[in-house]
Amino acid sequence: MINIAKKKLPIPVVALFVYLSYCAAAWYITRGEVAYLAYRYKLGGWLANDIVAFFLGGLIPVLVYELLYFAIGKTKLTRIGAGQPYDTESVRYVINYAVITANLILFALKFMYLAVPMYAHLLDIILDPAVTLTVVGLFMLYVFKMQYVPKHLFSVAFSTVFGAFVTVYGLLTVISVITTVV
Repeated sequence: MINIAKKKLPIPVVALFVYLSYCAAAWYITRGEVAYLAYRYKLGGWLANDIVAFFLGGLIPVLVYELLYFAIGKTKLTRIGAGQPYDTESVRYVINYAVITANLILFALKFMYLAVPMYAHLLDIILDPAVTLTVVGLFMLYVFKMQYVPKHLFSVAFSTVFGAFVTVYGLLTVISVITTVV
């Protein structure tokens, strides 16, 4: 099995890839929102294009992810591995790849929005947490297989990382449901 954490890319490059993957995953929803806002508030055609929508779409999600990433790495995982042979940085690094993979899968799945544009928000509410949580769970199994975490601590690390993602995506889903209905 390939050891992702063995040959690490620099953190700024990985952060750029995370941002671009969030931009791609949010592009379809953002392009409709930006077009509506540009028309509604008469902001001009420069705002209502795909390039602006692409880069605007990733701003808020990547900020939320960076807060989650910081919280997982600095507060939770370091306390779990205190005094243990525990590769916290490799786990955090693999989480980046999990998020990039989930966002690229979401980007591919969201092509269906072109066929059903009226259901885009509903599908967004369902697809984002389902795909992201599935991919993060699979990547945590990869962490177990590569033994970044001792076997006796894996359940704690899994519940910490996966629980953080469930909490954040649960809150985002509730907010999305409220804003979509209202």
